[in-house]
Amino acid sequence: MVELLFKQICIFIDRRYRGLRGLKWFVHQLKADHQGTVAVMYALAFIPTLAFIGLAIDSGRIYLVKDATQKSLDAAVLAAGHTLSADNIETDALMFFSENMNSLASYAAISNTNVVTSDDDKVITFTASVTLNMTFMTLFGYDDIVLSATTEVTSETRGLELVIVMDNTGSMGSGTKMDDAQDAASNLLQALYDDETTNPYLFIGVVPFIASANVGDQYTNWLSTASQVRLSNGDFGSTDWKGCVMARAAPLDQNDTPPTSDPFEIYLWEDQEFGSYDKNDWIRYSWWYGWYYDIDEGPSSSTDGPNLGCGDPILPLTDQRIDVQAAIDDMEPWTHGGTHAHYGLVWGWRVISPLWRGLWGGATPSDMPLDYDNDIMDKAIILLTDGQNTIYNNEKTVYGDRATFGYSSSSAAYAELDARTSTVCEAVKAEDIYLFTITFGTSIDSGTQSLMEGCASSTSYYFHAPDGNDLDDAFDTIGRQLSNLRISG
Repeated sequence: MVELLFKQICIFIDRRYRGLRGLKWFVHQLKADHQGTVAVMYALAFIPTLAFIGLAIDSGRIYLVKDATQKSLDAAVLAAGHTLSADNIETDALMFFSENMNSLASYAAISNTNVVTSDDDKVITFTASVTLNMTFMTLFGYDDIVLSATTEVTSETRGLELVIVMDNTGSMGSGTKMDDAQDAASNLLQALYDDETTNPYLFIGVVPFIASANVGDQYTNWLSTASQVRLSNGDFGSTDWKGCVMARAAPLDQNDTPPTSDPFEIYLWEDQEFGSYDKNDWIRYSWWYGWYYDIDEGPSSSTDGPNLGCGDPILPLTDQRIDVQAAIDDMEPWTHGGTHAHYGLVWGWRVISPLWRGLWGGATPSDMPLDYDNDIMDKAIILLTDGQNTIYNNEKTVYGDRATFGYSSSSAAYAELDARTSTVCEAVKAEDIYLFTITFGTSIDSGTQSLMEGCASSTSYYFHAPDGNDLDDAFDTIGRQLSNLRISG
């Protein structure tokens, strides 16, 4: 109420008397008025009122500028600290503070700033002075007044387990979409790591997905006994199992149950002989050579093989920036199978689920992922997709094709995939994992946008990015929201 009253008084004086010059003119006119005692008495009575209004204007400006300065300091230091590194905090804090104070530039100017970081880079102290132009007080020789404010921010010694779940379907090959997504994700790494190559409080995993997800060929112990037998009996022809696994029966395809309880079956796209939907004829016959294997399992539409539609492997949690960057750089659009966003998300969940502790190996420490309620580690997933969930009747997915999935209607099958996506999203959020969702591109339908918005931890954690610039902005905002800073004084 006080702030609103001050604002209204300022507006009244500025509009009615046009500032101090108008006020002086009004007083002069009162002195020159000789039309009667009543006018003189009115003038004498009104002078204290004008004095009160004038003091209220200046007091109101002092209050508003002091409040705005403090809030600008708080916001500037919090924004500057989002890189989790102190190297650029001073420069960034000054830049953000100047931008925040632009709205007051007409009557207040920054006169002094000072940013100090503690020896261990955990405490940032930002002090600023602002010179405020006076209105009524100039009558008493005070043309301006200097206001000061101080903010202290302390790093919360908390870490982060983060998984980037990225759509690698064929539609990501349209225009520059894949390049834009890789650039945006790389910019996020820059924001989180700054110039560091590793951070002991930051572990990141990467999950590329299409209508499948590649866990990596080293996890043969996650497979059922029958699938392990198939690895060595020639089912993969002249090549080897790449690492994709089939989805387990519902609800296991939508939760983080580890393979020690329920193992997986291998993903194998069997040879398709000549037919109307011949998508993968990799065992061929020639009168000259006889039977032979024609296997090329790349991402283009003209390839064939038992691993066709199995994309790049998951990168489990690591604190090595170079490995995360390589996983992002290696992504490419795959033209086979459709889109299963929930399947990418559920594997992102498994990368940071404590039920999978000790199973991933490699660069992931044996005591990770940590518990959900751990005091020193937050968990977050970023899910990016550029299209609707789809499954076709002539394409292999982790459920087989659409008929194997149990649907003759495309719309019904798509709706079921959406429902499973919602189920996984709710399960992830129930574990207090921060879930950020992004829909990318101009062709993505409104239903998918609504689905992804509902999946996010809050509406402010959902982003629609029609183009690469918007995608950069989305990842930049996410980087800021992952900041581990708090106001301490």
